[in-house]
Amino acid sequence: MASHEINSGAAWEQRLPAWLRRFAGYDVSDDLLRDLVGSIFASARTIILGNTIGAAIVFATWAIEGDRFFGVCAFTCLCFGVLRIRTLLAYRKISHLNDGRRETIAWDLRFFMEACAFSATVGINTLLIMLTSDSETARILAFGTAIGFASSFVARNAARPLLVLCQVSCAILPAAVGFLIDNRADSGWIALFIAGYICINAFIAGNQFRHLCNTFQASRRIEFLAHYDPLTGLANRLTMTQEIAAAIGRGAEFAVCYVDLDRFKEVNDTLGHARGDEMLKTAAARLKGALGPGDFVARFGGDEFVVLLDNCNAVRAEATSLKLCLALSQAYLIDGNKLENSASLGISLYPQDSRTADNLLKNADLALYKAKAAGRGTLRFYTREMETALSDRLEMERDMRAAIAGEHFALVYQPIVDLRTGETASCEALIRWPHPARGTIPPGAFIPLAEQTGMICEIGEWALMRACLDAASWKSQAKVAVNLSVVQFRDPERLVAAVDRALEASKLDPARLELEITESLLLENGERTMEALAWLKALGAHISLDDFGVGYSSLSYLSQFPFSKVKIDMVFTRSVTSDKASRSIISAVCGIARDLSMKVVVEGIETPAQQNAIIALGAQYGQGFLLGRPQMQADILKLFEARLAA
Repeated sequence: MASHEINSGAAWEQRLPAWLRRFAGYDVSDDLLRDLVGSIFASARTIILGNTIGAAIVFATWAIEGDRFFGVCAFTCLCFGVLRIRTLLAYRKISHLNDGRRETIAWDLRFFMEACAFSATVGINTLLIMLTSDSETARILAFGTAIGFASSFVARNAARPLLVLCQVSCAILPAAVGFLIDNRADSGWIALFIAGYICINAFIAGNQFRHLCNTFQASRRIEFLAHYDPLTGLANRLTMTQEIAAAIGRGAEFAVCYVDLDRFKEVNDTLGHARGDEMLKTAAARLKGALGPGDFVARFGGDEFVVLLDNCNAVRAEATSLKLCLALSQAYLIDGNKLENSASLGISLYPQDSRTADNLLKNADLALYKAKAAGRGTLRFYTREMETALSDRLEMERDMRAAIAGEHFALVYQPIVDLRTGETASCEALIRWPHPARGTIPPGAFIPLAEQTGMICEIGEWALMRACLDAASWKSQAKVAVNLSVVQFRDPERLVAAVDRALEASKLDPARLELEITESLLLENGERTMEALAWLKALGAHISLDDFGVGYSSLSYLSQFPFSKVKIDMVFTRSVTSDKASRSIISAVCGIARDLSMKVVVEGIETPAQQNAIIALGAQYGQGFLLGRPQMQADILKLFEARLAA
């Protein structure tokens, strides 16, 4: 919020004492000062009526007394009244153009002096009546006028305590002097009453002035919060949308950039939200510093910023966006912590990509999504294909919710075989989605979306329940292996409850349930993950480490938790007959697992040569198309029945 406080030494009123500036109403923001000055220029009807009545009463006392001094007072009062009305009408004509602080105060002083002069004329007239007149009617008329005027000043100009005090004093202090000079017994008490009246009215006006200032500042704060971000001081979504609409109205081409800080959640999680806020304020300052004079930046919440690049084509948009990326990728020094970070940007162009503010923002957001998917610290321009991809994604998400509600998923089971005996030791449950229009959708096509939307938890719980129920019907003691998602471990209580519920409903022996996790899970909140794994193991289930050797390979994981089984990824199986390194890795893992009392499963066995090589390296179990393809529950039942009959 731009308060435009007066600059030190910039105006003559700064030389006044601070208490006097506040009392006069000058030590405030420009906006409030203009409101205060406007408040003393009451409606023309009110001032004309008040001046007319005041002048008429003064003329009436002149008519009653016939003294020339009263005539001078009447004529003077009339002149000041006319001058006040003329000043009021002149101010009304130019008030909408009044933007200067000096001019505002000049008008304030002009009207201030005229108002006090008019009040003083009324007061002097009252004093003369008190000192010279024997007419009780004239005395009551004059004193009543002074008191009435004083009351009207307080009511009309309550926002200006100094003006109220001066007008009240000028109008009724002369009456108090007159009563003090008067020889009547009660005159002193009346004078004391007048003095108290002045003090009380000044006190009331001062309180009303403070209340007005507080109310004004509160309203300005509310207005600020409606249009600006309180943390960074940048504009918010509403203001940015208005700026984009204004740019559209100008007709020139421009660009809208959606900016997102990479890995910002990690900063909040590791260093706390206070340091995260400091990083956001630093990022906001860097964005403003990297932009041109016609550009505009806003914060949309979290770590998302939007930049409007005015009069900008695609070439300049790319150059400026790279400049923004560079500015935001500089190290952040926060409370002694040096943080390295980057930013991703999505760009949409006007008028090529859209002609409405909402669509330009939506398109830039789509481009940002693609930039983050492509890697950190990158930028992408919006393309029509992104819209199609989003539409497909939304359609698949909608269909997935319907499939969850109708339990339209299916499980197939791939045998895991003892390489020495040929017996099926366990079966891995693999999920499929029989879509009515798209056909059977493999997990690689919908599991990532399910994880992004959180629907993987519901899908995983269904798979757990279905796998346990199916395994309980097998005529075999073979185990069933179910894959768990990293996302499910973000709510470990829910996951453990789902496993317990599936075991209870199926009456499956917990020792026959294997829960497979990947190495990537151990990198995400490792302590909490280990605690959840311990809870699952306490239920009696076995824990297997799946896809070992891919992405985050570390033998230390094998010592962190007593896994029942380690599954070596098929990437090593493919080259086991030709690559010495692959054979060495398989052999080493088999040796370590054997020493730790863990079983080893080698995935992806597709040829007899691969099977023989893996057996020679010490692996006990294998999985792959050579040993058995994924099969429906009915086929698995036939497999176990055939082996039982044999």
